[in-house]
Amino acid sequence: NPHIAPCVVSQVDGDRIAVAETWDLITPTETMGRRFAQCSVWFNTQVGAKRGPYDLTPRFDPAAPLTPDNQRPINTGLFVFRPAAHNAFLSEVYLKGYDDADDGSFEQKWLSYEFQAQDVVTYIDRRFNMTWGEYAALHYPFLFDQAFVSAHPRVAAQCVNTYYHNTFFCHFAGYRAHSITKGLLKVVSQDKEHVLQYLAPDFWRDRHAIFRGFDRG
Repeated sequence: NPHIAPCVVSQVDGDRIAVAETWDLITPTETMGRRFAQCSVWFNTQVGAKRGPYDLTPRFDPAAPLTPDNQRPINTGLFVFRPAAHNAFLSEVYLKGYDDADDGSFEQKWLSYEFQAQDVVTYIDRRFNMTWGEYAALHYPFLFDQAFVSAHPRVAAQCVNTYYHNTFFCHFAGYRAHSITKGLLKVVSQDKEHVLQYLAPDFWRDRHAIFRGFDRG
């Protein structure tokens, strides 16, 4: 979002690889990954999609030894690194020849493990890589109801545009034909500089006169 996003490189100090802060727990018993997976499975039962298997178990336990199956998940849609400092490490990881994980996380499982096992990461604002599917599962889970979205496309558009204006770098991750995680990308109005310009264009156009009226009491 060029209207609000700062330069991502300016947010990184030191020699570590920077990744966006991830969601851990959203309730004492539920991870963000579990919430998103459950919403995705709910959606797939409606449209008959053959996607899976989904890992519904929390992957991260700070008290347990770090393994590929027990780690803080890192979304690799964005990471900031210095080629001179990190090329050798990244090449070494690549040459290990990991297969894509079968839990829907693809390369992220192995990169998450290697980044943390070698202690090379630092975390920056999660808005630099805010995954739309997870954001929707947290704030708008009703969007995974296909009948609701079909009946209320304007509401769905308002939700995804609100997400856009709350985010620095939007990440529409997931299956390319998924009508929620990918399909709503096309209704994002990137030319709007503020969420109210999208939601209430008349108010936004006249806002200065309206605010002056309030200032006069």
